[in-house]
Amino acid sequence: MSSRHSISLAPPLPWSFPFLSCGCRIASAQAVAGLALLAAQGLLLCTAASCWGQGTVVLEEAPPPLDPDAAVAQFKVADGLEISLVVAEPQVSQPLSISFDERGRMWVLQYRQFPNPNGLTPVEVDNWLRTKYDKLPEPPPQGPKGNDRISIYEDTDGDGRADSVKHFLSDLNLASGMALGYGGVFVVQSPYLLFYADRDRDDIPDGDPEVLLTGF
Repeated sequence: MSSRHSISLAPPLPWSFPFLSCGCRIASAQAVAGLALLAAQGLLLCTAASCWGQGTVVLEEAPPPLDPDAAVAQFKVADGLEISLVVAEPQVSQPLSISFDERGRMWVLQYRQFPNPNGLTPVEVDNWLRTKYDKLPEPPPQGPKGNDRISIYEDTDGDGRADSVKHFLSDLNLASGMALGYGGVFVVQSPYLLFYADRDRDDIPDGDPEVLLTGF
């Protein structure tokens, strides 16, 4: 018999979504249809009487995660293709953006700070789920430091698995994009588009980033 857990639902949110307020008042026929579909699939966890209220919901315990090799073995790919494991947790976590350089090395932006930036306090969320914070952070390295990083993974012995890792950048704070080129790395960390030059190609930024754009 699987074990069960009781959890308390969160208190009412201080904002409303476009079609669903914290009092469960539905504002459109599309919203009604969407919620009905969710309920039919067993995915709707709140009722009209206690949406985001103080009730409890009984959830079945999730199955334990597979180890990386077992997970890869369950993939099914088209004829002529194959899938292999290059790197897995804990060597990488929250991979958001992946690029390969001319040496075949894999650059990964790890979104470890998600979902909240360090040093900033959310004060408002609009109908499009855009978050407004209490202040505008300064660009790196002056601004608050987070837990995101850009890492370089390399397979040095040709066995198909990454056995070497370097951290090109650390302390990024909710960085959401990365691209290689022009002798460095472009990084999006709202509200800035940054460029970290590495002209000598030693996998260490030459200095502080250049702010190319702001206002995101």
